[in-house]
Amino acid sequence: PDLTLNQADLENSIFLTTVNITDACAPVEGCTRGMGQRYVLRFSTRIDNIGTTDYYIGSPNSQPQMFDFNNCHGHAHYAGYADYLLFDQNDNAIPVGFKNGFCVIDVGCFGGTGQYGCSNMGISAGCYDRYGSGTTCNWIDITDVPAGEYTLVLRTNWQQAPDALGRHEQDYTNNYAQLCIEITRDQNDVPSFSVLQNCPTWTDCAGIPYGDSRYDCTGTCGGITQTGDLNSDAQRDAADAIEYVTGILGNDVSASACTDLNGDGLITVTDGALLANCYNTQDAHDQSPHVLHYHPWCDYPRGWLSTLDTAWLSLGNFDPVGKTVDIFLKNPNSRVLGYEFDLSGLTIQSVENLSPNVMNEMAVSSSLGGTKVIGLSYIDSSIVKSSAPMPLCRIHYLTLTDAQICIADIADIVNEDANNIIHHGTGDCLTVPNTVVVDMKAWLEGPFSAGQMNDALRAATLLPSSEPYTGLGFSHVGGGGGETVLAGVFDVTGPDAVVDWVMVELRDANAPATIVSTRSALLQRDGDIVGMDGTSPVVLFATPGNYHVALRHRNHLGVMTASAVALGATATTIDLRTASTPTWGSEARKDLGGGAMGCWMGNTVQDGQIKYTGSFNDRDPIISVIGGTAPTNVVIGYYREDSDLSGIVKYTGSGNDRDPILNNIGGVVPTNTRTEQLP
Repeated sequence: PDLTLNQADLENSIFLTTVNITDACAPVEGCTRGMGQRYVLRFSTRIDNIGTTDYYIGSPNSQPQMFDFNNCHGHAHYAGYADYLLFDQNDNAIPVGFKNGFCVIDVGCFGGTGQYGCSNMGISAGCYDRYGSGTTCNWIDITDVPAGEYTLVLRTNWQQAPDALGRHEQDYTNNYAQLCIEITRDQNDVPSFSVLQNCPTWTDCAGIPYGDSRYDCTGTCGGITQTGDLNSDAQRDAADAIEYVTGILGNDVSASACTDLNGDGLITVTDGALLANCYNTQDAHDQSPHVLHYHPWCDYPRGWLSTLDTAWLSLGNFDPVGKTVDIFLKNPNSRVLGYEFDLSGLTIQSVENLSPNVMNEMAVSSSLGGTKVIGLSYIDSSIVKSSAPMPLCRIHYLTLTDAQICIADIADIVNEDANNIIHHGTGDCLTVPNTVVVDMKAWLEGPFSAGQMNDALRAATLLPSSEPYTGLGFSHVGGGGGETVLAGVFDVTGPDAVVDWVMVELRDANAPATIVSTRSALLQRDGDIVGMDGTSPVVLFATPGNYHVALRHRNHLGVMTASAVALGATATTIDLRTASTPTWGSEARKDLGGGAMGCWMGNTVQDGQIKYTGSFNDRDPIISVIGGTAPTNVVIGYYREDSDLSGIVKYTGSGNDRDPILNNIGGVVPTNTRTEQLP
């Protein structure tokens, strides 16, 4: 046998049209790159057998090795019928189409005698098979192909497989036909095309006509780097899919020709799912005998938006005692292989899978203190369809950062074929009961200078990752205490750099000595007081209503609003940096100059007083912590005796921690005291 593609039939039949794709199998089997309206170049494919013997294929029952049974439509295809390749001027292959032969027969003859039909397939010597330009999938999909000049190559039996009787072709160099075309686009991005004359024979990057050498993702001709092989071990397997997930969570994998498997310029769960689909489909393919080694499931970029499939995410089952909230999934049209979404209003401790049919088969991942959740099956299991919301996963949260928990963003949801589907649920929120939000601002005298505070403790990596107030004997109530900062918050520099931990208190409107709720928080250089994520306002557990709001610090005197403030789910701003905000008592804050008001420094003993002499004074602990004998000693660390929060405890010399104590009681009479203005 000797198969050849009829060049004249290709040239005389090509035209541009649109098709409306509603068959979900069309993109799965390589006919199109997506659903809906597609711009396609239709043409006829005629395969002539110019040899002296027949090219025998047989039937799926008697010659199963010649057929592909693992396809979307579920019926046998002769897999080596035709491949349609579109190359740009840099010899990069643009995915545009592939044609399986569902019935390869003698359509006509040119000297031979036809004998083959759909029940016993083949092409007799001197005969031909032809799929006309009106045949479904006899086209290339140029919907997403940029304007430019391209070479269209048609090939048949390009892997030089023998027929079902083991006979090889006499010549494989003629198994190709080609056209040079130019695609243009108008101002509405509608494509048109023209056939270019003087079309040179296409050669691969190694210079071989119709050769198989291709540039790998690094740009090396014939290179061995595989797209998606993140760990560079020359294999695409579950280890790479896992690395996609960990890379997304760690924000340390960027989109490139070697990593972006669907070519959307982003790295999401879709890329991990496409990689898992590659190695799982390949494994299934390898279990059955086959002649043609064609593996489109590992050719990238690939994937599309399946507009026939839709899924919804929603929130429910909030448990403030157990500190959990559940995510629900409704997916009536397709199974789900993977998902990726972000939450707001909380930080995550861990996530567990709740979908019963993929228990121990769906890996659900997050990072400690993060807000992103990724679910992906590395073994190609998928969540069953459901027309009603069903439990998907349970979020165990570390801390709440708002009075509402929301699905802030859905990056992608992918179906069982690893393709994106339409998704809804972004913006779905659940109101956290009995929470109020405070947007508080304050200055501390110790680190304050020239309109902001220094962050010496942070810069010297002396700040503890967990709140210090419980260990120092401060009373936490109403759900406060045990707060832990999220990773990376202490890495922030500039005005939002953290100065120190503080403690926020809500006090009863009618009995302000009664503390209702507390929360440890972070004070930034610009005076903002934020939650554990370094950006959110402070959330406290209390029924919305009126409260006195107090601010406490480990070595500065506390301060409280003069009157009760209305608090609720929307953040209320309380700016203690300015004299326009009245405070409880008399001289509760120090005038730092320029209209700035700050908390008094020097309270190294937790007794609500600044004292220079006498029992329980604030001076003696300083000399004690540096050794108790040599006053010129210094100690570096996170100490209450470090009044100015410099990270260095000093008793004498410039910038010592003793003199501010005397200054803050008047600077003359050492027996004076200053009392914290809290009831």
